[in-house]
Amino acid sequence: MTGPIQPGLRAIDAIDPNDPGIKMALAGGVTTANIMPGSGNAIGGQTLYVKLRGAFIEAMRVLTGQVLGGIKFANGENPKGAYGARTRPHDPHETGRPAARTNSSRRRHTSGSGTITTN
Repeated sequence: MTGPIQPGLRAIDAIDPNDPGIKMALAGGVTTANIMPGSGNAIGGQTLYVKLRGAFIEAMRVLTGQVLGGIKFANGENPKGAYGARTRPHDPHETGRPAARTNSSRRRHTSGSGTITTN
């Protein structure tokens, strides 16, 4: 999946209870965590609240039932770096492809051997 809006991503699908980072966090005194997708998306998906114990994700979950945690939003510089700053409002019908160039967008350069047109 790509794109700045990804509410369907779920942190629960990417957690490995045997990850060495969990043992390092526990050694540092961290017992509970809100694990979330990365910060490159404006809406990055569902977070998961866990206790850093247990051999299975279900044993680690703080909340039971359908609620996993929260949803991650990024309103700072990371989404701009990943997807570029927008100068106009988002168009939901936009295909993500660059607009076709017109002849007016061509530049003409004059050199000693004539005129060169570039795109």
